[in-house]
Amino acid sequence: MTLRYRDESKPFNIKNTNTQKRRLKMRELKPGKKSPKVLEAERFFDKYLVGHKFAKRKMLRELNIYHAGLRRPNKAIGGVIFVGSSGVGKTELARLFAWALLGGIDMYKPGERPPANIFSCGEFQESFSISKLVGAPSGYVGHFDRNDPKNKGKKDPALFLQETLDEPHIKLKERNPVIRSLRERLDAVTAEYEALASHFNKEALEQKRKIRVEAREIISKIGPNLSVLVFDEFEKAHEDVGRILLQILEEGKLTLANNEITDFSNSYIILTSNLAQNEIRKIVSGRPDTVGFGALEKTMALSTRGAMVGSIARKAVMKTLPPELLSRFGGEEGIIDFQPLTPEKVRRVLKLQIKILNNRIMHTGVCLVLKKSAEDFLVEKGYSPLYGARVMEAAIKTFLLDPLADIKGYYEDLKGELIVMRKKRDNKLTFYEK
Repeated sequence: MTLRYRDESKPFNIKNTNTQKRRLKMRELKPGKKSPKVLEAERFFDKYLVGHKFAKRKMLRELNIYHAGLRRPNKAIGGVIFVGSSGVGKTELARLFAWALLGGIDMYKPGERPPANIFSCGEFQESFSISKLVGAPSGYVGHFDRNDPKNKGKKDPALFLQETLDEPHIKLKERNPVIRSLRERLDAVTAEYEALASHFNKEALEQKRKIRVEAREIISKIGPNLSVLVFDEFEKAHEDVGRILLQILEEGKLTLANNEITDFSNSYIILTSNLAQNEIRKIVSGRPDTVGFGALEKTMALSTRGAMVGSIARKAVMKTLPPELLSRFGGEEGIIDFQPLTPEKVRRVLKLQIKILNNRIMHTGVCLVLKKSAEDFLVEKGYSPLYGARVMEAAIKTFLLDPLADIKGYYEDLKGELIVMRKKRDNKLTFYEK
């Protein structure tokens, strides 16, 4: 006779045992389903950014963690590093993420200034340029003391002031009618509380208590002021900027030169980098950088080149950034590489750019409609694996905007749709009024 041992430690047996003994109905929770806010952000990213599925998926996970209330307390919301070749959409994804995190998807208009604090690190190449961020120290030219009568009415030049960081989100909230009405109600109850400040009888104290409770409820509905800090081309910045980021990412606060403390616990940090561009250009263009059996083939698939670009960019960042700063971003997991654009993706970029252009020239009464021949011509002129979508912007300006400006200047009463096509063997586009 063989005895069979029943393993009670298996998940299925544990669930059945608990259910039978306690008479409970247990429900298995499976991850993978996305919240409505994340689904809305996913559609938003797909609509206004071409390609880069992995990068968009990573930023959606960051949004999901924040909206689920699982973020780290008393620290910055998080941070990532975008790497890759130039003109592929690193800064554009940072802008779109700022709109999604700050709750401005419904108010987004293509080409509008993003609600993010974008710092071009080319402005912080010298050690003394750090004073632009935190202010000049005491005893140096440019030190700002708010108690000094000479500075009355002047603005502190430091970029890391709390009101400077919160300003984009405050302006975005003012465009929301619900938030605007809540702020008006908060101002009203604040005025009521100030009117009762000098009264200490029983009725006044009870009224003050009710006002405080209502004010806390209104503030919780308005929510905190969030900020997205984008350090563009971080490799150009002085190493002191990295030391400041260590404090921001770890402690969630920073003491400025005027002894004011700025709270970064509601900030998200994004670094973009164009490191290893020479090596990336060799791979993307298909030119061999070695000899013999290790030489690159010009016929190498674009997907293979993209994987090599990502690997080289990651290694360059890990070699350049100090380990203590890289670890604050999660090490290699915090580095997101962007692949070079393919001709198919450049065509989608063209359609998106034309849509943005039509929105921009809507006030002139003209709308551009591109035929396939015109699209093929612009893709041919605007595709460059080395420089990304910026070449397409130049092609649109040269072959669309310059001729359109001449046409609008001559035909002043021109209105309606303009059909744009390319004639055979012609190196320009032709416009027809519909």
